[in-house]
Amino acid sequence: MIPLSSRSTQLSRHILQAQCFHRSVRRGFATSLIRLHDNLGKVNPATTLATQNTSEKLNGSANQDAQTVRKPSRLSALKKRGRSADTAASETKGSETSQRYILGQSADKPIRARFAPSPTGYLHLGSLRTALFNNLVAKASKGGDFIIRIEDTDQNRLVPDAEERIFKDLEWAGLSWSEGPDKGGPYAPYRQSERLEIYKEHTKSLIENGSAYRCFCTSSVLEAQKRALHDAGKSTAYPGTCRSIPRSESDQRAARGEGHVVRLDSGRFGTPKFKDAIYGPFQKKEPEEDFVLIKTDGYPTYHLANVVDDHLMKITHVIRGEEWLISTPKHLALYEAFGWEPPTFAHLGLLVSNDGSKLSKRNDSVNLSTYMNQNIFPMALQAWLANLGASFKRGAQVPRFLEDVAEN
Repeated sequence: MIPLSSRSTQLSRHILQAQCFHRSVRRGFATSLIRLHDNLGKVNPATTLATQNTSEKLNGSANQDAQTVRKPSRLSALKKRGRSADTAASETKGSETSQRYILGQSADKPIRARFAPSPTGYLHLGSLRTALFNNLVAKASKGGDFIIRIEDTDQNRLVPDAEERIFKDLEWAGLSWSEGPDKGGPYAPYRQSERLEIYKEHTKSLIENGSAYRCFCTSSVLEAQKRALHDAGKSTAYPGTCRSIPRSESDQRAARGEGHVVRLDSGRFGTPKFKDAIYGPFQKKEPEEDFVLIKTDGYPTYHLANVVDDHLMKITHVIRGEEWLISTPKHLALYEAFGWEPPTFAHLGLLVSNDGSKLSKRNDSVNLSTYMNQNIFPMALQAWLANLGASFKRGAQVPRFLEDVAEN
């Protein structure tokens, strides 16, 4: 089965409001996330039947030989030994064929997955679907963990009650997690605004090893540079103006309190390529610009905080919407700069509205509170979301609970 679609799934307002939609949600059941590994073969029923018939004939022949010959010949013994070896090999092959894989990894190995919402708004269908897949992937693995991390570095856009609503909505939907701001855990704190010193220390290490540098360009200077590049018909990406500032001068200017950001020297890392667990091989044609790691207010950007937290919290699989696929080379450059092994990346096809736009936190029609107020069954909604963009495995059992979905 193909567990996740790489194509966006369109949701029109008419579908969301129609009675048939609500009936389908109530009747819906989720499909499996687990599939057989692409490289494993399938058992041919005809071959299996032929093998059984051959085995019966051999057994019958052996019984007749036993009636006429009291002592088996050396040749018969060798044949019997060969048949035993073939049987053992067949059993081993069958065991390998039934081995379950989750996004390219054996289900016997633990998966640590996380859902990291930003409290700049309330949960909508798209974000719930992302949380669902992370939750199921972790549950499907042996000894896996699903954690919640709050990414609240965008202080200007925070909604006061959004974080509390996020937890309530996830609980209403039937999801559970083992670590998070509300539960604690071995890698606390799980709220990024409480981890600022961690980001500063890691940024300092990048400056010291030459992978990052301070940029003292003001917003007016940056705007003037961008206009000049545009008028010249060149790329408007940051041209690396402060990249050549000597380290000693940079340290002195920062010590005097001169405003600055910290940028990654992206040219050192070329154009990273990787194999996405859903989309396959991916590589950008052009190198990344020297993107910002630490903003002037001392808060990290999404890219830095995301990579540092995923590594320190031992996240094995990063499962998120496809809008972040284009940013993954930035994250791979950071993993290389730190000398860390990157996790497995899996980017989900998006749910979009009837005009093709991404679902928004500002669209009340897709917020979870809408479905809560309409008395939609949480499990039915989860099942419907899991079905979107998925296909059914032939002969699969119909799961009724999230645990059943994870196991099937």
